[in-house]
Amino acid sequence: MQSVELKKGKINQRDKKMTFDLPKLKTLGTEKLIQTPLVQYLLGVCQTQYEEIEKLKAEIRLLKGHPKKPAIKPSTLEDIKKEETLKDGEKRAGSDKREKTKELKIDEEKIIEAEGVQKDWVFKGYHDYVVQDAKIESHNIKYRLKKYITPEGEYVTAGVPKELNGSHFGPTLLKFILYQYYDCHVTQPILLEQLIGMGVDISSGELSYLLTEKKDVFHQEKESLLTKGLEVSPYIQSDDTGARHDGKNGYCTVICNDLFTYFKSGDTKSRINFLEMLRTPEHEDYYINFFALLYMEQQKLPIKYKVLLEYESPSVYLNKISFKKHLHALGASYAAMIVTE
Repeated sequence: MQSVELKKGKINQRDKKMTFDLPKLKTLGTEKLIQTPLVQYLLGVCQTQYEEIEKLKAEIRLLKGHPKKPAIKPSTLEDIKKEETLKDGEKRAGSDKREKTKELKIDEEKIIEAEGVQKDWVFKGYHDYVVQDAKIESHNIKYRLKKYITPEGEYVTAGVPKELNGSHFGPTLLKFILYQYYDCHVTQPILLEQLIGMGVDISSGELSYLLTEKKDVFHQEKESLLTKGLEVSPYIQSDDTGARHDGKNGYCTVICNDLFTYFKSGDTKSRINFLEMLRTPEHEDYYINFFALLYMEQQKLPIKYKVLLEYESPSVYLNKISFKKHLHALGASYAAMIVTE
């Protein structure tokens, strides 16, 4: 091993610091250079200084009231798990696999002949090799509607199938568009590019129309969800949060429990709005009964209006509009909130 001697230190009169003249090292290989006493000494000095600096930084953070340095654990992403030794006859977890292709629907069969078959070979059946594939292509249909003319001179033409709903885009394509946009969160520009690549002749306006218009069936299903959920639920939970729609501030209210979740947006988060949501669109009528009159009395509704509603008003109103008109006729518009609740 090569030995190195440090020369005597000199004091710089200007900076009042001691400096050392390090000897010139001979050209050595990297491994031999790392093992020299000088390198070992310098590494030890660096380590000591690093630990001292970290202690001083910790004291400074403590004095300034800063949080302590977080203890970050080393990453375990590249850790290699050791294979567990299995006992005799024991199987590895997950080794009992099902036959994946047993329940697959086979749409097409192709027979492949072996190469170099000789006449004296005996055929012994087939070895099945199942491949799963998909067809992503357009499928255009031309409906030729028969047309007749009656003896009176009138033309009668056959109608298109009802499932088309008067659209030039089939139900399968519409399902694919809705699935890509709402379930897979594919944006309209990318979805439009995808459809054009598949051979579908569609514009951005038509795509937007398919995504937003004529969705009454989905709205009806959404409203029926709340009705059925309230029928089978022993309890419900509710909350609301601010939301913007069409550049205006509004609110989004959620009604849920372990069985269902229902969202609805509106302009207000009042008690009346929540009660109207619970009534669902199937029930728009208003009743004035014993419980309604009792609530009005608890909310200190003026007696004259309570008497008018109890004795000189009908007990049933078809909808909210007719109920508010009656309150206006009685001069009780200012108390509409109490009466409606």
